[in-house]
Amino acid sequence: LGGSGGVGTFAVQLAKGHFGCHVIASCSRKNSMLVKSLGADKVLDYEDADFLNQVPAGTCDVIVDCVGGDDYWQSFKAGLSKDGVYVTTVGNKRYLADDTNLDYGGILQIKADYLLRQLGNKLGVEERYHILTGSQILASDLPIIASLLDKGSLRVVVDKVFPLTEIQMAHELSETHHAVGKIVLQVRAGK
Repeated sequence: LGGSGGVGTFAVQLAKGHFGCHVIASCSRKNSMLVKSLGADKVLDYEDADFLNQVPAGTCDVIVDCVGGDDYWQSFKAGLSKDGVYVTTVGNKRYLADDTNLDYGGILQIKADYLLRQLGNKLGVEERYHILTGSQILASDLPIIASLLDKGSLRVVVDKVFPLTEIQMAHELSETHHAVGKIVLQVRAGK
C-alpha cells in the first residue's frame, strides 16, 4: 500500500528484486507505470471504488502498508495467508501529524497506540499486525542496502530536490502526501 511514495518505492524494489516476491502494489493510476518499472507485477489504483476489495482472501504472505489507517488493516487482513503478516510503517491513523498537536501529549498518544498494538501481538489478539519503526532498522542491514544501490538493483526515486532555503516548500510538498519517491533537501550547491 503506497507503492509510489518514499518508502513504498523501496519496498516494491526490495520485495521483487531482493526477495523474489510476487508484488501487488497500490498507487494512483498516474504513477502505475513507475511502480511497474520498480518491479510490481500488479498495480491497484487506490482511487478505484472497488480498491479495498481487490485482494483475494488468503493470498498474501506479507502486506506492507506505507499509508496507514485502520480501514486498510480491516479491509486487507482477509487477504493474508494463514501465516501472513501485515506490516505498517505508519500506524493505525493515517496522517496522524496532520490531525494531532505533536506536543508531549500527542507523542504519548502515538507511543501508547504503538505499545497497545505490540501488547496485542504478544497476547495473540492481533498477532499478525506489526508496526515497523525506525528503531527496528539494523545497522547491519545498511551495507546490504548500499550494495544493492551500488549494483543498481535498488534505486532512489526522487520527486523533487529543494535547496535548504526552500525547506518550507519541501515540507508543503510532504504535507500533500502525494510526493512520488523522496523529497530531497540540498544542503549546499553541488560543484
